[in-house]
Amino acid sequence: MEQGNLLVLSSVLARGLFSSIRTRLIIYFSLLFAVVLVLVGLINIFGIPFSAYSGRQGQQREEAFHSLELIADLKEEQLERWITERRDDAHMISDNDIIRNKVAQLLEKVTEYSTSHSLNETLLLLQQEQVYREILDLLNSVRFSHEVYDTIYLTDVRTGTVWISTDDTLLGRDIHQQTSFTQVLEDEHIYVSDIQIGPRSERPHLYLNHIIIDADGEPIAVMVMQISTGDIFRPLLHTGIGLGEKGEALLVNQDREILNPLKHPLADGSLARPLDYQINAQPAARAAGGAEGFIETEDYRGEPVLAAYRNVEVSSEGGWGMVVKLDRAELFAPLRQDILYTLVIGMVGLLAVVGFTVIIAGSLTKPLLDLSQTAQQVAEGNLEARAPVASSDEVGRLAAIFNAMVQRIQNWYVELEAQVQTRTAELAQVNEELKLEIMERQRMEKALQQSRLRYQMLFERMLDGYALHEIICDKNGRPIDYKFLDINPAFEKLTGLNRDIVGKTVLEILPGTEQYWIDTYGQVALTGQPLNFENYSDAVGGGWYEVIVFRPAAGQFATIFRDVTERKQAEKERERLNRDLLDKNKELEQIVYVTSHDLRSPLVNIQGFSREMEHAFKDVLAALQRPNVPAELRRDLAPILEDDIPESLQYIFSSTAKMDSLLSGLLRLSRLGRTALNIEKLDANKVISNISDVFEFRLQTIDAELEIGDLPPCWGDETQISQVFANLVDNALKYLSPDRSGIIRISGRNEGKEVIYCVEDNGIGIAPEHQQKIYEIFHRLNPDQNQGEGLGLTIVHRILDRHRGKIWVESEPGHGSKFFVLLPASRPKKKEETSSDE
Repeated sequence: MEQGNLLVLSSVLARGLFSSIRTRLIIYFSLLFAVVLVLVGLINIFGIPFSAYSGRQGQQREEAFHSLELIADLKEEQLERWITERRDDAHMISDNDIIRNKVAQLLEKVTEYSTSHSLNETLLLLQQEQVYREILDLLNSVRFSHEVYDTIYLTDVRTGTVWISTDDTLLGRDIHQQTSFTQVLEDEHIYVSDIQIGPRSERPHLYLNHIIIDADGEPIAVMVMQISTGDIFRPLLHTGIGLGEKGEALLVNQDREILNPLKHPLADGSLARPLDYQINAQPAARAAGGAEGFIETEDYRGEPVLAAYRNVEVSSEGGWGMVVKLDRAELFAPLRQDILYTLVIGMVGLLAVVGFTVIIAGSLTKPLLDLSQTAQQVAEGNLEARAPVASSDEVGRLAAIFNAMVQRIQNWYVELEAQVQTRTAELAQVNEELKLEIMERQRMEKALQQSRLRYQMLFERMLDGYALHEIICDKNGRPIDYKFLDINPAFEKLTGLNRDIVGKTVLEILPGTEQYWIDTYGQVALTGQPLNFENYSDAVGGGWYEVIVFRPAAGQFATIFRDVTERKQAEKERERLNRDLLDKNKELEQIVYVTSHDLRSPLVNIQGFSREMEHAFKDVLAALQRPNVPAELRRDLAPILEDDIPESLQYIFSSTAKMDSLLSGLLRLSRLGRTALNIEKLDANKVISNISDVFEFRLQTIDAELEIGDLPPCWGDETQISQVFANLVDNALKYLSPDRSGIIRISGRNEGKEVIYCVEDNGIGIAPEHQQKIYEIFHRLNPDQNQGEGLGLTIVHRILDRHRGKIWVESEPGHGSKFFVLLPASRPKKKEETSSDE
C-alpha cells in the first residue's frame, strides 16, 4: 500500500513537472545545448569514427611520431658522420708515407736495442732518438688539434708492446692479448671497438686501431687511438626543444647496455651508469637488434612514451641502437588543459542558455497563464473577470476574443433593450477599435518602411560582401544545393559575379562547388549554429576570405565576407623570412666549423714537412762542413744556407702557428652554439677564486694585484661563465699601463632579477671610437704589441647572449676600463638548456 502511494505521488510530480510549457522549454533547450556541446567536444578531441579526421589527440600523436623520426634520423646521421671522420683521421695518419718510414726506422732501433738491453733501458734509449721525438710530436699535434682523442700510441705487430705513446704511463705495456689488437690483425686494415670502460678510469672509451705497413706492404705496427665518448655523445644526443622537458635520446650496444647516462632515475629511484645497466624497454631492444621504426610503449621507468628507434652501424660486426623518446603525458598535457577549459566554458554557456530560456519561456507563457486563470474565474461564475490583453499577437487576440465572448455571455442575462443598447455600444466600440487598429497599422508600416530604407542603405554601402541564400534539400532533408536570394555591391566587386545570379543556384553558376560547402552552409541554415572561418577560393576572386555565416530565417543562411589575401600573404612572407634566417645562421655556423676543421689537416702536413725541411737543411749544413767539400762551393752556398733558408723557414713556422691559432679560435667560437648548456646556480666567489689561481703566476710576474669583492650568486653554465671572467681578466692583464702598478678589481651587486658584475682595471683604457668594435671577431686594439686572435671578447659576447645576459664597457683612454656583465639572478626559462643551437 505504501509502495503504491509512492508510485502515485511520483506520477503526479512527473505530470506536474512536464505539464508546464515553461518547464518543458527549459528542459528541451538545455538538453539540446548540452548534447551538441558534448558531441562537438568529443569530435574535436577524438575525431570522427571511420573517417580521415582523427581529432586533436590523433593529430598530436601523428605529429609527435613524425618529429621523433626526423630527430632520430638527424642524430643517426650525425653519429655516422662522426664515426666516418674518426676513420678518416686514422687513415690520414697511418697511410702517410712519412709516418710509415719513421715507424719503420723506430722499430729497427727497437730491434737493435732490445737484443742487448732490458725493456726500460730500451724505452730510455728510444726516447733519445730524433725519430722518436718527431713521431711523438706528430701524434701530440693530431691529439691537440682534433680534441677528441685522449691517447694515441703505437705498438709493433710482433710483440704488441707499446713503444711510443702520448701518455707515458702506457709505455712498455703489452696489449697483444686485447681483442682490438688481435681483431685488427685479422682484418688487416682498421678496427673500431665497442664502447668499454677504460682500464685506468671509469669513463667509457672507444678504441680505433689501424695497421701501419712498410714499403713492402707488410704490417709492422698498430696505431691505437683512444676516444672518450662521454663528451662526444652529450652534444650529439642532446634532445633540444623538440622533445620537451622529459624527452630523451639514448644509445645502447648490442647487449642492450646503455652507452650514455640516462636523463631520469630508474623505477626504483637509482641512477644508471653507462655500460652498467641493461635496458629491457622495447624500443632499445629492437634498436639493439638492428631494427628501425617507431612505437608507443613504456620506457625503462614504466612511463608511457612515444619513441623512434634506429641502428647506427659502427663496424662490420654490429652497431649501436639509438632511441629518441617523448613522454606521452607531457605530449597530451596541453590537450587535457584545453578539455578542462572547454568544460568550464560549456557549463557557463549552459547556465546562460538556461537563464535565457527561462526569460523567453516566461515571456511566452505568462499571457497563456493569465488567460487560463481568467477562464477558471469565469467557469466559477465570475462574469466580470477579464483576461489582460498585453500584446497584439495570437495570444493577445485570443485574450481579446475570450473577453468578447465573456462579455456576450454576460449580456444574455440583461433585458432585450439593454442587449440592443449594449450591441449598439459594442458596435461603436468595435469601430473605434478598428480606427485605432488602422492607425496603429499605418504607424507600423511607416516604421517598417523607414527600417527598410536604413537597411537598404547599409546593405548597399557596406564594404564587406553580403549574400542571402536559401538552402535546397532532397526528400530526406539532406542539403544538395542553395539559391542566391540577394547580394550587395561589395559582393559583386569582391567575387566578380553580378546580380544576374540572384534566383539561380550555386551549382548552376559554379558547377565545381564541392558538396562539403553545401553541407556546411546547410548545417547553418537547418540548425542556426553560426560559423566563422577563413578559406582560400579559386572559384570566386582567387584569394583568401574571412567568412561569417548565420541563419536570418528558417531554411536560409547569409554570408558576410572580406578579402584578407594581403594579410595572409604578409604572414606567409614573414614565416618564410624567419625560416630563411634560421637556415642561414645554421649554415654559416656549419661552414665555419667545417672550414676550420678541414683546414687543420693540410696545416698539420705543412708543419710536418716544414720540420722535415729543417732537419734536411741541418743535414746539408753538416755535409758542407766536411773537409772534402770545396771552399768555393761553401762560400757560394753560405748566404743561401745561413740567411735565406732559415729566414724562410722562420716565416713558415710563424705563419703556420698564427693560422693554427686562428683555426683554434674559430673552432672554439663555432662550438659555443653547438654545446648544450648546463644551467645551475653558481657560487661566483668560487668561480672567480678558481680563475685567480690560474692567473697567480702571471700576476706575480708583472707585479699586478687582483682584488675580489663579495660576489652575489647567479645562474648559468659554470664552464662558460668561468670562460667569460677568464677572458676579461686576461684582457685586463694584456692592456695594463706600463707606467703604474696594475690593479684589477672584481665586484658585483644584485639588481632584482639580475646580477651585475664589474671587472675594473687601471690600464691604458679604450677610445670611444673603439668601444663598439671590441666585440667584433678578430678585432684587437694594439695588434703589434699584444698577442692573441682577437676572439676573447667575441666569445664573451656570444656566451652572454646564450645566457640572456649583456656586457658593456665604460672607459677613458689612460684611465682604465670597467667591463660590466649582467646575468640572471634566478633560474631562467629553459630555452637554452633544451637547445644546443640557437
